[in-house]
Amino acid sequence: MMAVKQTIGILIHQTDLMLTHAVKDVLEPFDLSTEQQLIMQCLWQQEGITQKDIAKQLIKDQPNITRMLCNLEKKEMIYRITPENNRRVSQVYLTDKGKAVRDEVMHATLNLCERIHADLSESELAQLEQLLLRIQRNIRQL
Repeated sequence: MMAVKQTIGILIHQTDLMLTHAVKDVLEPFDLSTEQQLIMQCLWQQEGITQKDIAKQLIKDQPNITRMLCNLEKKEMIYRITPENNRRVSQVYLTDKGKAVRDEVMHATLNLCERIHADLSESELAQLEQLLLRIQRNIRQL
């Protein structure tokens, strides 16, 4: 039983690496890293959210988010606004360039997802989602 549990951990890790590599290849034409794409995804859902909110959604620490946002600013995909009344908080917005790539990036990543789980049934996908959520919940309780 112990060997099975260790194998599952290895399989999850290997799957994560393989998925990250596949997404990286799909995002290369858009000059986006996998983590930058996740930030863009947050902003495509809701502009004006804070760096702290992005960090919380992506389960990343603030310095990493700040670094990625700086890189996205250099690529002219996003800009930040710091309110006068609270200099510790900055809100993040999409530039026209950041908005323009949305449909193409979404199409490319959706196409990849469809290819990845092409031979899985809807019930298998739902079960996988539930199992992964349970694993995440267990990790949070550590």
